[in-house]
Amino acid sequence: DGSYRIYEEEGSRYLLVASEIDIGQKQIWLLNQFDITSVFTERDRQIQAFIKLDIVLLAVSVVLVWMLAVFLTRNIKKLSETSTQIAAGNYTRRTNIKSHDEIGELSQNFDVMAQSIEEHVQKLEAEVAAREQFVSDFSHELKTPIALIQGYAEGLQENISDDQESREFYCDVIIDEATKMNVLVRKLLTLNEIEFG
Repeated sequence: DGSYRIYEEEGSRYLLVASEIDIGQKQIWLLNQFDITSVFTERDRQIQAFIKLDIVLLAVSVVLVWMLAVFLTRNIKKLSETSTQIAAGNYTRRTNIKSHDEIGELSQNFDVMAQSIEEHVQKLEAEVAAREQFVSDFSHELKTPIALIQGYAEGLQENISDDQESREFYCDVIIDEATKMNVLVRKLLTLNEIEFG
């Protein structure tokens, strides 16, 4: 049987080992003392080294996780920025993400949708420009007969000429111009029926 005890004295650590030895009929205790300061010093040094290593590994892990998060979310961020710009009216913007995962597939579908929207907007803009041109042309076409009708009607009203031949001429011009206006209005109504019918 034996026992031991570790104790500290003046900054050093010691191991005291007591062992019971039977010699004949007598029992004696053998005490041994060992200086184990270097063992504890080495233990403390290793603990400090492990703590430093743990801190370095933790810092490296945080940086790696951050870089991985940035890498994994960059395509999502790009997709979000592109959708915001398209919503703001920049229909020519595309994601141009070339990956072979779900984000890449979503990006390709998004780009196809954006292309379709851009084409539709261009078509609507062309239609609006064509309508504006048509209204401008139609207004110009109406100005001439209206001016002639108004001028000859005022001439008749003011009795510019009392002879029958002049009055018939004025009436013929008014009727001709009114007929031209009638034809223009019918064309406009026909176009309207075709477009909205």
